Amino acid sequence: MRHILQTSCLSPLRRWLASSLGNYAGESSRPTQVVSEGTFLSHQAPIPVDAKLPDHVKRFESGMKSFQTEELFDIEGKRKPEVAALAAKGARRMGANPHANGGDLLRDLRKPNFRDHAVKSASPGAVEAEDTQVLGAFLREVTRANMDQCNFRIFGRDETLSDTFGDVFEATNPRWNAVEIEGDECLGPSGRAVDWQLSERQRQGWLESDLPTGRHGLFNSYEAFIRIVSSLFSQLAKWLKVTLELPW
Repeated sequence: MRHILQTSCLSPLRRWLASSLGNYAGESSRPTQVVSEGTFLSHQAPIPVDAKLPDHVKRFESGMKSFQTEELFDIEGKRKPEVAALAAKGARRMGANPHANGGDLLRDLRKPNFRDHAVKSASPGAVEAEDTQVLGAFLREVTRANMDQCNFRIFGRDETLSDTFGDVFEATNPRWNAVEIEGDECLGPSGRAVDWQLSERQRQGWLESDLPTGRHGLFNSYEAFIRIVSSLFSQLAKWLKVTLELPW
């Protein structure tokens, strides 16, 4: 770890965070002669203490006191006033951040009349149409209707176009901030479609982080791949159900 920190191109701040003694404190030696200080072992039991190893008590006590908790807490274990004063107040608290409080920021999603996109057919089998292509046209209008609110995103898996949702790109670009090569289509530095990452887990994470901020989103995939994150969506659904019962 020390070698990586000394030779890496990390910024000084990141090097300081990565090598913080608060994260790597621990006993410098163990009965097995394995050094825990400065390694992942410091996050585990720093030193075994039991009736068979009474001499470890003092070493354990010394290690715990090295954190100097008396500077943070009083004799009753309460935070000292000067420490409590450091906590954010009002809108600067994480849970009350006005830029991310979904309860305050939530706006109804504007939706066109879905009946306007119905496939008209005089008789069964008289018209050939693709359901996803029709849905793509509907989503294009949803995107347009909410563009000024910036509260609707489509999270695709690099296949929104091949899934025949391509009409969406008449209203917005897939957001792309990297190098473009010949043959690329519809890309732009801003856009309401996140479509370039072939990873169900990452896109599900983006959607899950977007929804609590009061935004709406669509996650498109298909049966062969949606199962990768089906359990994650189940967890998300339960979490959203609980939020409906909380006073925002």
